[in-house]
Amino acid sequence: MMGLELLVALCACGVAPILGVPTVRRRNQRRWQDELVAYELRFPRGLDPAAVSAFLSGLSGLVAHRLMRPFVVRAVMFEVSATAAGIRHYLLVPKSLSQVALSALRAAMPSVGAHPDSDYRGNTPVLAAELGLSHHGRSLATDQAVNVSTALLASLLPLKAGEELRVQWSLSPLGPVALTPRVTQPPIAVAVWDLLNGRSELRSADPEVVKAARTKERAPLFAATIRVGVTAGPARSRSLLLRTLAAFHTANAPGAHLQRLERSSRRVGQALRDYRLPLLSWPCTLNSLELAGLLAFPAGAVVLPGLRLGGARQLAPAADVPAAGRVVAQATFPGAERPVALSVTESMKHLHVIGPTGSGKSSLLCGLVAQDMAAGHGVLVIEPSGDLISEVLDRVPVHRIKDVVILDPADETRPVGFNVLAGAETAPELVVDQVVGIFHDLYRTSWGPRTDDILRSALLTLVSEPGATLVDLPLLLTDPGFRRRLVGRVNDPVALGPFWAWYEALSDAERAQAIGPVMNKLRAFLLRRRLRNVLGQAEPAFDLEQALADRRIVLVPLTKGVLGEEAAALIGALVVARSWQAVLRRSAVAPADRPVTFAYVDEFQNYLRLPTSIADVLAEARKLKFGLTLAHQHLGQLPTEMQKAVLANARSRVIFQVSAADAKVLASELKPHLAAEDLQGLGAYEVAVSLSAGARIAPPLTGQTLLPPAPTGNASAARQHSRQTYGRDLADVEAAIRERHEGRLPGGGTGRREVRS
Repeated sequence: MMGLELLVALCACGVAPILGVPTVRRRNQRRWQDELVAYELRFPRGLDPAAVSAFLSGLSGLVAHRLMRPFVVRAVMFEVSATAAGIRHYLLVPKSLSQVALSALRAAMPSVGAHPDSDYRGNTPVLAAELGLSHHGRSLATDQAVNVSTALLASLLPLKAGEELRVQWSLSPLGPVALTPRVTQPPIAVAVWDLLNGRSELRSADPEVVKAARTKERAPLFAATIRVGVTAGPARSRSLLLRTLAAFHTANAPGAHLQRLERSSRRVGQALRDYRLPLLSWPCTLNSLELAGLLAFPAGAVVLPGLRLGGARQLAPAADVPAAGRVVAQATFPGAERPVALSVTESMKHLHVIGPTGSGKSSLLCGLVAQDMAAGHGVLVIEPSGDLISEVLDRVPVHRIKDVVILDPADETRPVGFNVLAGAETAPELVVDQVVGIFHDLYRTSWGPRTDDILRSALLTLVSEPGATLVDLPLLLTDPGFRRRLVGRVNDPVALGPFWAWYEALSDAERAQAIGPVMNKLRAFLLRRRLRNVLGQAEPAFDLEQALADRRIVLVPLTKGVLGEEAAALIGALVVARSWQAVLRRSAVAPADRPVTFAYVDEFQNYLRLPTSIADVLAEARKLKFGLTLAHQHLGQLPTEMQKAVLANARSRVIFQVSAADAKVLASELKPHLAAEDLQGLGAYEVAVSLSAGARIAPPLTGQTLLPPAPTGNASAARQHSRQTYGRDLADVEAAIRERHEGRLPGGGTGRREVRS
């Protein structure tokens, strides 16, 4: 510090500016360059120039003390990089000053995102130029910010592949007294001192000049450089450079204009590439109002090809949002970057995930499933494409290979069976209610009271037969021998007895007409061989209730392109219904002994067809340690009551970029922290996250989803173990179904079809 104090003393004597200041300043400038970090700026639509000016006013707080100004370097840089791919804006600031700059940005323009970009660095342009201000004491146009910024942005495009245009601004705050008029010539030491301070003293007492200077001083002042670099062919570079330089003239005003400086293109290009600041004098003195347009921030209603608008504001995670647990995302708020997670307890309050195709939703789900598998939890995944399950299988830990069960209706050689009527002897009405409710929900537009009556009565009768399956239902309705044997076992003179008496009294034609609506709905599934071989296994090796109790990893791919949309919806709904039935039985188990299970249902609106309201399901599931993650693409997919229930009862939420209509609804859940425009402005893999934290829902944060962990290489082993343990050879499955329908049914009896004469 003594050396610096000595230098200050020498400066006062007029000696050190020549001997020492440039050396100290150059060393500090190199330190400033080494510390630079880059942030990509993403702007909302309709940016107000006044907000830009307010941001720059906040940066004026970086100004150094007047006596220290010649030695220290306090500056920030802005760059616009334009390529054939579009326009990007950057803020470059020393790491030690980054929080000051970012705080000013958030205070003035909270909807502008600042995303760290450690890879951003410029190259040496083919051609470069630097601009200077004709008169430091006069203002450029300050009422044309929108026009100036639009003209500058428009001049950057279009570009061809391999071409780049970069505009670079260096700004160093000057403090409040930079343009003081002075009549007499100051001593040389004072003049040099002023030069090193970046001050542009006026040498005239002309009232008009003084007035102009005072007007300019009303807004915070900055010493500035403006450089333009072009990378293209020689002739093309000249054309592009002139085009961009011409756009700066829109900021000119009487008595003040920007002009190209007589500096070599090579030196300017090197300075631009290396992010150099002027060692002594700065070519421009500009206030925050002038810079509001000159920085080429997309102000007003500008719409240009290649200009990406609509970024979301960034929010830091609250202190009570944990960093460990089931990690949901990485908070990206500058200075507060960290994982954000849900504890197992908070996860039981359920997670709602909404985002269109390609937003990164599947990566999020895969990462969560991988964490749950590694932690030893029970897992159930139901999804409509099979892609998510393929990714999950690639990440099965080696110690959990034997826990994997893949219920894949598309397996044509060794299908895993799923008998939806198994175990119905303990709760026949509940099982039947679930199956009838699913069919009703699938065919609500063509459902009548007779269809409901026939299907319900037939199923209640069928479940009295041990080993009966849904595939046997047409046999009950059409085979008199089979029907007579089952009906003979029914002891229900109040309901089923009168129903079958009515049914048997019908003529063949009347019976065919009565059961037609039921049969055409059943045939839509049973004519599909794959589905029949899954639902028709009377005693499958796979028991869903036992699998959930044993913390298995149950994966249900429902590839609509293979199964058909209706068939996929039926299987998914049946799996959800049986899972819920199994979960409800946990109420008989002590809370401490209930296994933790996480269920992931992608496009859940297709499969959540329970007779119980979803609000009640979510409330009850929490107590039974069944944490649901409900994912879908947009709110329009959900019936009104389902939408209300999910928004009210799923306590945690991850939102990817959504449509304007959805953004408006979801923003009402996140206000005042985020607006609809923020949710529309989220980029790929960017999310707004609202997490349950104890007795409250923490304020929302913004971040990015993390990539799933690296593949474990166990997919093939897990598939093989599942098929061998739980599957049956196709020939055996079809032979068993055929035998049932030819008379060799469980419980004895021929069951052969009677032919009426």
